[in-house]
Amino acid sequence: MSTVEWHRTTRALRGDVRLDGDEIDVVVGDGLVSFDEELSISGAPIVRVGVLDPERWLIETRLLDLHSEDDERLGREVELVVDGVAYWLRSVVKRRDVFELTFEDRTACLLRDSFGATKTTAGAQRERAFIASLCERAGVPAPEMHEPLSEERRARARSAAGRTSFRADRDRDGRVRRRARGIADDARLTVKGAPIARSQIAEANTLLSVGAELNAPEVAMVAIAFAGIAESALGAHAGTFSPADGYYGVLQSSPKNWPDPHDTAGMARAFMLGGRGFQGNGAIALARTVSDPVQIAVTVEAPSNWPDNAYARQSGWERYLPEARALVAEFGGGDGTSMPPGTVTRTVEAPLTVERGESYWDAAMRIAESYRFRFFVVANTPYYLADQALMQSERLMTIGEETPGVTLLDWEWAPRKLLRSVDLECNVRAWQAPPGSVVVLDETCGPAGSDEDSRQRGRWLVGDYQRSRFGDTARITLVKGRKPIVPTQTETTQVGGDGGERPEQGAVDGHGRVTTEGGAKGIVDQCAAVALRLAPSARVSRGYTPGDTDSDHGADTALQAARDIAIRGRNPTGPTPQIPELNRAAIAVAALFGRTYAEGQQIHIEGDAFNYRGYRIQIFWRTYVGGSNHYNHIHVGAKKA
Repeated sequence: MSTVEWHRTTRALRGDVRLDGDEIDVVVGDGLVSFDEELSISGAPIVRVGVLDPERWLIETRLLDLHSEDDERLGREVELVVDGVAYWLRSVVKRRDVFELTFEDRTACLLRDSFGATKTTAGAQRERAFIASLCERAGVPAPEMHEPLSEERRARARSAAGRTSFRADRDRDGRVRRRARGIADDARLTVKGAPIARSQIAEANTLLSVGAELNAPEVAMVAIAFAGIAESALGAHAGTFSPADGYYGVLQSSPKNWPDPHDTAGMARAFMLGGRGFQGNGAIALARTVSDPVQIAVTVEAPSNWPDNAYARQSGWERYLPEARALVAEFGGGDGTSMPPGTVTRTVEAPLTVERGESYWDAAMRIAESYRFRFFVVANTPYYLADQALMQSERLMTIGEETPGVTLLDWEWAPRKLLRSVDLECNVRAWQAPPGSVVVLDETCGPAGSDEDSRQRGRWLVGDYQRSRFGDTARITLVKGRKPIVPTQTETTQVGGDGGERPEQGAVDGHGRVTTEGGAKGIVDQCAAVALRLAPSARVSRGYTPGDTDSDHGADTALQAARDIAIRGRNPTGPTPQIPELNRAAIAVAALFGRTYAEGQQIHIEGDAFNYRGYRIQIFWRTYVGGSNHYNHIHVGAKKA
């Protein structure tokens, strides 16, 4: 490491440099022709030094020697220390006898020099934790952050992250439409004794489509329809979407858990799976042991403790259950087992990534910008902050056109063009506000300043600060704060008659069930093909073990066969961590045999637990049943009964 210090009194760069054990003095006195600083809340601090060096002392000191194995690097880092802050040399430009040396804050340099592509599952890790992990890997201090503020929570609610919707494909064949799932606009149904309206049909379709996506059993489907009727008349009650009594939405949940009262799909998903105010681990889990849909609705919504039934206090409540059953029957149509071809769209928070060839610094800056946050460095310490947090700090200065030391204060206003920046020039000794701090412009600044009607209008953030150590004037840019956002992306899944992914032609029969073509081997191969569509990174193994009498791996024929589905490098040995892709694949495989499971549920169908069209089926997932670790792979076996 070569360390050089700035001595203000002599306008010189001076320091002791050790190269190969020899100590070399570096003194640049009269040759120092410029010394400029750039500080910003949109990047890293920069120091630019101009040195007049006709004798080429910089070359002779070997400060600029390149690395012996990499011409894109110096042989060692050259560090400049200014007021106790370390900067590393990043570039050198020679023009005649003047060398311009550009130094960047050491923390930013370490992040720029750190690489390694990585990606998180959408929504699996908040951006604060992700950026903190990048700083830790780069060996720099943990970033200064703040707890999520109210504006962030509102942004997350506006983003629609977590919402799910279903849109059926257009089908002009009325007979097919009647057989498919979905309540038609002209359905002759009632809700609380009154003819159903189109808005109620839309809410019912949303509730039941989420249940269909999750392969919810019929009793859970009836329970959610019953709850929608009892709680809000499927959204028709006055005040359904206003928290007048502390709850809102079609399923009447609390604003604390659900910022958006119209997120019917999100509430339906929580009703089925539990969480965010919905009790009993959700309707799907309760359906394994409870056969009464009213009891399930009461337990999940928790208006009373069963057998007490709070819904029974509503006049005419006894007709809600028949109406709920009629809704489910109309939604299911025909045999009640097929789902219309269509698209399930889920909005999720964008995954956090470091792209191939991207540095940690560039990734952190990109992520911060996508959330409209600020990632910047001050005195070797990184900061990740929302403008709202910065704007809430105490003002450090109040200035105007007539403030002593202010020599320029420029801005531009036009109709339908928000005033977003102000340019200032000020004497460096009069300026007391570093980047990221708040200053207030007074009434002399017109539209850029405060007045009696709007004190907030005059509050500004110091965005950029530039000065020369050889001069007395600083150039400052003031900026307005931005509201945070949450970047999202949509995931779409084509669904067919079974409510799962639409199978390849010939993979399953017309009802979304496995065929027996090819016997046991054909059955397990069809299961593996469906699993791979939900877990594309997985690999399928036959695991053929001749003579194995404990599992179906003992043969690979039309009479007996088995497949293991796993993802390389994912090897949990217990309930956590889970593998979401295999969770979904296991649900889809079980659904091929008409069996319903919730995401992450243990599956151990073994022995002669059930026969399917003349074959005994094994499915192991998230269990040690079967004699091995099935937390890291799905086992599917079939044997001629």
